[in-house]
Amino acid sequence: MKILHVAETIKGGVATVLRQLAIEQSHDEKVSAIMCIVPDTQIQELHPLDKKHIITFKRSGRNVKSFLSFIANMIRNVYTLEPDIVHLHSTFSGVMGRLVLFFMYPIRRPKVVYCPHAFSFLMQGNLKYKNYFSRIERMLLPMTDAIICVSHYERNKSIEYGFPPEKLHVVYNGVPEVIGGGISEDPFPKDKVNLLFVGRFDFQKGFDVFERIMPALEKIGCHLTAVGEGVHNNGAFSKKLPATTYTGWLTAEQLKPYFEHSDVLIIPSRWEGFAMVPLEAMSYGLPVISSNCTSFPEMVVENITGYMFDFDHPEEIIGFLESNTKEDWQRMGSNGRALFLKKFTATNMIYNTKKIYSSLV
Repeated sequence: MKILHVAETIKGGVATVLRQLAIEQSHDEKVSAIMCIVPDTQIQELHPLDKKHIITFKRSGRNVKSFLSFIANMIRNVYTLEPDIVHLHSTFSGVMGRLVLFFMYPIRRPKVVYCPHAFSFLMQGNLKYKNYFSRIERMLLPMTDAIICVSHYERNKSIEYGFPPEKLHVVYNGVPEVIGGGISEDPFPKDKVNLLFVGRFDFQKGFDVFERIMPALEKIGCHLTAVGEGVHNNGAFSKKLPATTYTGWLTAEQLKPYFEHSDVLIIPSRWEGFAMVPLEAMSYGLPVISSNCTSFPEMVVENITGYMFDFDHPEEIIGFLESNTKEDWQRMGSNGRALFLKKFTATNMIYNTKKIYSSLV
């Protein structure tokens, strides 16, 4: 089997998924060739994948020049590699990639697997644009053999928008299992309930919720560590929250002690595909408080692995933290790790993706 992965950008969760799939496939005896087309500025996101499996295109942003470079690289490699499977990652590569394959149909017709990593029409926004995006996706269905949905929520919503159920396959995102390695030094203040947020300080991630709840949480002995920065809103949300420490972005290795020693991870997102951060937290045995949006009910079990709050009532977070002890959070963290090992490991994700490939070829 020959596999060609194609991505217009791979920052964040897309890189995590693509890296894990590509590394495993590069060692699979049944895979005779594996190549990844990615932006030249993001090649480091696939480390430690051997660079012989990576093809780059020039990308300076979402502009005509970058798109033409992407298209030219894809045409050349579909023609020369003759892949059995073309796996398209995210919306832009999904649209451009399937259009390329449509025009190449007379000379090459690989099986097409498309993972939007959250459909654009499922994000919050104007209904008019949602219908427009969903219409484009449906128009491209004839050039799509399988669509990987990252949650049952995404699959069910896609069916509501008119997608054929037989093309929709649920494969949960996965992260590597944490195995031993020793406990790192505790980076948190003592005698506090230490809360952790990891992500962008923007509207989607719901960081503004902390402006409403941190004054009350400070009074009950909580401290927040915010890992990340403002991106889409130019850092518009406050950086003067009480009882809050800001670290900026951290590498996976730098994040390790924060996952190991936090009491609770808080994910107040307005929408998500299938977020990686709570999976990473669960792999370390860290309980999760999340909003009840989109896919979170598939990973957070009430009072078992954490809690969910209604986004219109973020004060519920205060109630959860007032009514539970550190021992309660440790119990939920242990349950979360058990659920992670059962459903959300990288091994499960790789295996289920391989099953889809095998059903097509």
